[in-house]
Amino acid sequence: MSTKYPWLSQIRLSEKDEGGRVLISNASGPVLRVPYALGEIVQEAQKSLPGVNANGIAERIRAGRAGHSETGASPLTGEEVQLLLDTLAKNPAMARMDVSSDRRLQFRKPFSVQLTLLDPSWLLGRLPGITKIISTRAFWWAVAAINAVGVIAVAMLLLDQGSALHDTTTVSGYLWLLVALYLAVFVHELSHAATLVAYGGRSRRVGFMLFYLVPAFFCDVTEAWKLKPAERAKVALAGIAAQGNLGAIAGVLAFILPRDLATLAAAFSMLCFLYGVLNLIPFVKLDGYIALVGYLDKPNLRARCMDEFQAWTRGLIFRTGTRPDVRTSPLRLLFGLLCIVFPLLILIGVVSAAGSYLASLGKPAAWIQLLLVGGLATWLVLRGIGHVIGLRKSGIGKGPARAYAAVALVAVAVLVVAVPFPNNVHGGLYTDGNGPRFVLLGGSTGSTGGRVELFGPGLVPGGSIGTGTAVGAPEPCTVPLAATVAVKESELALESLCVRLEYAGTAPRTGTAVWEVPGQTIAQWVGNVVARLARP
Repeated sequence: MSTKYPWLSQIRLSEKDEGGRVLISNASGPVLRVPYALGEIVQEAQKSLPGVNANGIAERIRAGRAGHSETGASPLTGEEVQLLLDTLAKNPAMARMDVSSDRRLQFRKPFSVQLTLLDPSWLLGRLPGITKIISTRAFWWAVAAINAVGVIAVAMLLLDQGSALHDTTTVSGYLWLLVALYLAVFVHELSHAATLVAYGGRSRRVGFMLFYLVPAFFCDVTEAWKLKPAERAKVALAGIAAQGNLGAIAGVLAFILPRDLATLAAAFSMLCFLYGVLNLIPFVKLDGYIALVGYLDKPNLRARCMDEFQAWTRGLIFRTGTRPDVRTSPLRLLFGLLCIVFPLLILIGVVSAAGSYLASLGKPAAWIQLLLVGGLATWLVLRGIGHVIGLRKSGIGKGPARAYAAVALVAVAVLVVAVPFPNNVHGGLYTDGNGPRFVLLGGSTGSTGGRVELFGPGLVPGGSIGTGTAVGAPEPCTVPLAATVAVKESELALESLCVRLEYAGTAPRTGTAVWEVPGQTIAQWVGNVVARLARP
């Protein structure tokens, strides 16, 4: 492989579209659209690997054009081929491209690890009837109608405080619900592939991945860029539509099944639609973003808008710096800002939620939280260093760049040690002979006293049933699993920390609660986690 152009062996070229352009893609998705003449040069360069002979490429292209109506054009030279390839290699979209090979296990920037499980085109090729149905207009109208029914069903379940959605399930039912959700997500990904194949494309990979540290599945739909814009959008939205259909069926069944099964069906339905709504967020490379850029025919929209926002801020702060090639707009600047911020918000959400989800692990949960915080801090430091290096490359002087970095460091330090963040603590509720207690899911908050709002049990808790007051500091306690997870009473118990509550009414045996405690700075939060680790 050519060491000068390592990306040559990793990219695929589409056929020429109506505008005379060729799409360059790799295993991660679309990268760049180029004129057909440049695409022809890239294609010939791929054929010449492992070396790239510019003169040989020019000679083959001249020979291929012989006899065509291009006699007025000057003959292509090796120097021109070399210049065009060098210019393409310097394009920001190509420079940031991940050039790892199509291995079964791959890392995708910034925080994705993918494991390929199967080739969906091979599987769907043995079910031709399905793909024929998918390509019809009637099919999509039916899918939309079923999703509408599902939305209505979920809304009715949420609004009815006595519905199955507000009930609890068994421990085994909870586990089966998780299994069903992962199967639904797998169907979601296969639906992308099925729709792509139905419209004439091919999907090479479906598998399991960690996306921003969260387990998920993925599907390669790179060849969707060969399709028409409306067909690309259908490929991107097919997974959400399929999962919505599953959720709709479960939502309707929740009204007619026995109570225990109805509770599982209702929870499954709500989570399917919630997953779909989150997938529509266009600021991360999820289905909503892929549908948007596919329909607009702008495969590199996110990267371009982020570059435009960074160039705009450079000009605003330093009154100099590189300007984007394309004239920007307030909408594109806002989109670029949100694309920069959202990945950080996702990671912060994962880190903050880790304590609650892993609370039953005790000290290991605190270690995991601390490691996640350390990893997030390291990533932010590296991004900050890269940002300053980018300022220097854009033409900003050494002095202004250093001053900017110093101000940024001071701002971060103030944010960490002096700015309190909202700290309402969500936990469990457990009532025994000693009265009601608030069950901490993520360890001590370092606070005492305060108002606690109580809610009944349920996969989706209903309205408030009253307000209590926290008395004293958190103390070690043993509570049933039902006090922390929406399951029915069982012999399973766990060690936790509890806060005694003063409550005038009659509290349910188990439920959920929200403790209103003073805000914490990031430094205080980390200090509490370390204190949990230091306790014997």
